[in-house]
Amino acid sequence: NEIEYSLLEQMSAGVNQRLTAMPVRFVYEREMPQEMLDFLCSKLRISNYDNLIPGGRYHNFKDFIAFPNVGR
Repeated sequence: NEIEYSLLEQMSAGVNQRLTAMPVRFVYEREMPQEMLDFLCSKLRISNYDNLIPGGRYHNFKDFIAFPNVGR
């Protein structure tokens, strides 16, 4: 179907763009030591003009997949 194929092409182009586009934000763990954040910003060349967002330890539900099965 032409409409579905077009949508698939658009999605593919969007994913490919993510591989080469400049990042728009840097989400980091809120509890991270300031020295570590400064180090990462320095190495990644993140300036005060970039979008730094403090967040929680887990940002995606898929982060929970690695939890061990405790038999419940």
